[in-house]
Amino acid sequence: MEGAESVSEKHAVVLSGGGAFGAFELGVLRALVNGDSPATGHKALQLQILTGTSVGAYNAAVLASKGGLSWKASVAYLEDVWLNRVAGFLYNGVDRIRGNPLPMIDPRYWIRPPLRPLLEASTDAAFLSYDTGRRLVHFLTSKGSLVRRMIDMFDLGSLVSVDPLEDLVRDTISFQELQRSNRVLKIAATNWLSGKLRIFCHDPGVPDSEWKVPEEALTEKIWPQALMASAAIPGVFPPVEINGTAHVDGGVSMNTPLKPAIKHRATVIHLVLLNQDVSRDSVAVGPPNTVDTMARTLDLYIAAATANDLDEVQFRNQRRFQKASESGRQYRPITVHRYNPHLSLGGVTGMLDFRKSTLLEHIEAGEKAAIQHNCELDGCVLPPA
Repeated sequence: MEGAESVSEKHAVVLSGGGAFGAFELGVLRALVNGDSPATGHKALQLQILTGTSVGAYNAAVLASKGGLSWKASVAYLEDVWLNRVAGFLYNGVDRIRGNPLPMIDPRYWIRPPLRPLLEASTDAAFLSYDTGRRLVHFLTSKGSLVRRMIDMFDLGSLVSVDPLEDLVRDTISFQELQRSNRVLKIAATNWLSGKLRIFCHDPGVPDSEWKVPEEALTEKIWPQALMASAAIPGVFPPVEINGTAHVDGGVSMNTPLKPAIKHRATVIHLVLLNQDVSRDSVAVGPPNTVDTMARTLDLYIAAATANDLDEVQFRNQRRFQKASESGRQYRPITVHRYNPHLSLGGVTGMLDFRKSTLLEHIEAGEKAAIQHNCELDGCVLPPA
């Protein structure tokens, strides 16, 4: 069971989005809970708060639901899920391309209920026929320009089925266990119509009836949809409906949910980022190409948003320190330990690379980043002395 919560410190972990790169978070967590990182004074970390976006939301939810286990056992369980349920090359536990026959080569594809492969094939055929038909009708009847109608003919999200992800969520996370857990969970999703951020929470200290927007109770009715929505990368995965409204990846509005952890009065935050620190990064050498440009743009966007959040924490610390100095009272500082990959994990295309060998490399990279953690080099936020 969990160790007693420190009176002076409340620890949180903030897990970012990044598809297959989420395995890096496992390595960081493994080092932290094993006491292998200088960020914890080489003591086994006991967390009270977990926040996450996209794959980080899934990782956080799994750990939050295992409140009956020690943190070491919880992380070990999550690692087993990644290596034995998520991992795969032709066939993985996250998504599949509709109508793609290649997964049939993988023996794991057939180690399922006998009729499942046939049911998927027939369902895919029906879905693709319907989708192609309605797009063709739109092309022929729309009054838009030819270019506009041609663009409307194609949607990558229509080719991707996230049924494996839904099965993964339901099989590896028990809502009943989550409701009994003493671990606080906050996950981010984005309302696709309004563009507003939505935070879904499990907090054993707050009755469901007391939740108010923008933070809402993670109820049994919506918990799988909320997790699916948080991971729904726009343009790749289809949007997920929550109470009749389309929702997508929380990373659209908040890739690193630092503020929800601060709002819950965390004093020590372990912020795990899945993009290489751009200040130490090197731009790809060679002729410009669209994929590298997209990857660099995404890294710069995330880096700018993260820097803004960390600057806000630093400012808050300075202001509290000044007020405390003037009044002679103690103040509640916030420390943010930051963990970035030392090398690129694979760019835009690597986010969908779920091969077991690749995931193992990401886990090793995360563990290395935590073990070699250096606040001066990693850009941590430390309270004023």
